[in-house]
Amino acid sequence: TEVGLAPDKGARHDDGSLPACSRDTGGLQIETGRDKEDAVNTASVRLTRTVVRTLAAYSLCAGLLSSGPGEALAQSATQDLLYVTAQDTLLVIDPISLKIVKTVKVTGSMGPSAATTTDGKRLFVSNSALQGVMVIDTETSQVIELVRVGINPVGPMLLSPDGKTIWVMSEEAVSVIEAATHRLLAQIPVDDGVSGGMTFAPAGTSWRAYVSNPKDNSVTAIDAEKYVPLARIPVGKSPWRGVVYSKLSEKVYVANTGSQDLSVIDPTTNTVVKTIPLPRRGFNSIAITKDGRHLFLDSRYSREGGDSQIVVDASTDSVVATIDLRLTGTSSPVNPSRLAFTPDGRLGISIHKTSPNVTVIDVAALKVLKTIALKPLSEKVLYRCSVTLSPDGNTAYVTSAIEQTITVIDVPTLTVRATVMTHAPTCGMTYVQRR
Repeated sequence: TEVGLAPDKGARHDDGSLPACSRDTGGLQIETGRDKEDAVNTASVRLTRTVVRTLAAYSLCAGLLSSGPGEALAQSATQDLLYVTAQDTLLVIDPISLKIVKTVKVTGSMGPSAATTTDGKRLFVSNSALQGVMVIDTETSQVIELVRVGINPVGPMLLSPDGKTIWVMSEEAVSVIEAATHRLLAQIPVDDGVSGGMTFAPAGTSWRAYVSNPKDNSVTAIDAEKYVPLARIPVGKSPWRGVVYSKLSEKVYVANTGSQDLSVIDPTTNTVVKTIPLPRRGFNSIAITKDGRHLFLDSRYSREGGDSQIVVDASTDSVVATIDLRLTGTSSPVNPSRLAFTPDGRLGISIHKTSPNVTVIDVAALKVLKTIALKPLSEKVLYRCSVTLSPDGNTAYVTSAIEQTITVIDVPTLTVRATVMTHAPTCGMTYVQRR
């Protein structure tokens, strides 16, 4: 679908209102409120930083109307939905019937990073090609705005603890977006060229954000209300995406891939109070249990005894288990990439980069409960991209970018319920509860 571009006004009208999309019997229209000649002046558009928001808003508007067969299906304001990102395709799926109710083509390339508002009415999704964050109205599944945040915003995206702001990491800065108005409130510079990990921690009556800087081996503490850096804390080597807060120990934990250890930060003093040596390397992420007691770190280097989850007890700040994720009697690498816990905290669902299987961990026993064998649909190296649990914990959804599928697992029976063919490189997924 092609669409004309109106002159750049920051992707808004002169009166501050947003452009709207509509369809009539004649096809696509853009309702700009401006002279029609401006709206159809499409001779040449130069994509620069100064016009990227305008290009994004109007092109996305066009893309929203390039929908699949499910477009005519009405969306109830109380219906839960799965939003799945597949580069330039946004899939809207009914989590119960597993039907794709809408297929939305967008400009640019969406990443896996996403966050929702507390009421579920807005979904924020990163778009690396447009150097911004798309704002989606979940009642209509329309992209209503693009907030430009900088180069390659593929780092973590989090809703602040008070629910008022969205925090997203790019290669240039940590950007803070007001959830209600979509206004860019602040951009805090970070380690140039690398997106690290991020978490929030309470400090008295306020909150702080902790952001890892992989290139200079540090963590930046940021005042989450004033949006200013408070301290730069030296940690181990190469602290990538693994940054979490434990409400049990009231400490921040940072996984250092290069030095093979875990830095423990006291948020009241912004200092490292302990360094925990780890028996394996290759940490891509940390998952922490709901009670804040156990931290699970994926170890991905098979040559050094990887393919495991290393478990740290936050009550003692010590390693208490190393869980081998490979099938019994085999040495085939699995390369764990993500772990998600059921809402009751009993089970951990681990997915892998080079194995089609899904591993289920008994959190209390700290051991593998079951390996769910999935038949690969491709001979290529597999990449299980994300795992998402339904709010009731009864269903797990596992995406695969290579196979272009969503595997649906029934958690009570630990069996595969269905496989949804998406026909797109499916990666990020967000379960949206609209209240």
